[in-house]
Amino acid sequence: QEVPWPVTRSLWHARIARAAEWFIDTELSRQPNITESATEVTGSLDLKDPPFRLVAKADRIDRLGDGTLAIYDYKSGAPPSKPQIKAFDKQLLLECLIVRWGAYEEIAQAEVSSATYIGFGSAPKTISVAPDEGELKQGLAELKELIAAYQDPAKGYLSRRAMEGVNYSGDYDHLARFGEWSLGGEGDE
Repeated sequence: QEVPWPVTRSLWHARIARAAEWFIDTELSRQPNITESATEVTGSLDLKDPPFRLVAKADRIDRLGDGTLAIYDYKSGAPPSKPQIKAFDKQLLLECLIVRWGAYEEIAQAEVSSATYIGFGSAPKTISVAPDEGELKQGLAELKELIAAYQDPAKGYLSRRAMEGVNYSGDYDHLARFGEWSLGGEGDE
């Protein structure tokens, strides 16, 4: 009701109506195993080498009956596929790193049993990943390697690093002179 554009309001209403029954059914299957839940919870992980603070806000973290944690990220469209998660979408992995070696404000540290994207797109679905200790250590090593690379004064900051098919302009394209260097467009003066 508070969205000022009637068309947007109608589209979102239709999307919510399409996914509502599915969401309620899947949520009812999750609820019996939850002992504690927090939403929009902020966490951080302080690295020493290289010095860096990783901060994230998890959409939702549940403590389950066995004491482990389930992390959820809600997506208004389709959730990323497992190959996309492995190559590009590191959000849940980073949130798992914060649970493992950092801290969230309202949730005590514990093992993560699942990390799940809940997508409300045209075909609502969930995609779950559960990084094991080896994947977490590899993710942390890759994060440190990336941070160290960007701390190197000889390393350039690319505006479009590791793109997976975005075909709209990026926030930093003007700084990278993207139009001048791309094959498909004219540069801006």
